[in-house]
Amino acid sequence: MGGAPAVVLFDIDGTLIRRAGPHHRDALVGAIHEEARLETTMDGIPTQGMLDRDIIRMMMLRAGADEASIASCMPAVTARAQAIYLRNRPDLK
Repeated sequence: MGGAPAVVLFDIDGTLIRRAGPHHRDALVGAIHEEARLETTMDGIPTQGMLDRDIIRMMMLRAGADEASIASCMPAVTARAQAIYLRNRPDLK
């Protein structure tokens, strides 16, 4: 074997690396607007340590959505957010 051990970090919420800028936020806001027709914001939502689905849920609750409608559109919102982010992501090189 002989190689040095590797360390892998998963920085889900960007606490360690913050070079992505507003692209992630914009993808979540855009996806909710496109899929659920709600105007949302992340203002005031404590995102540290939260997964995207939890952030999306909080955003939608604040915009007046109920739990049933959030659950039913969550797969479409997360898929759309991924597509938006991939289309608009920054070059992190």
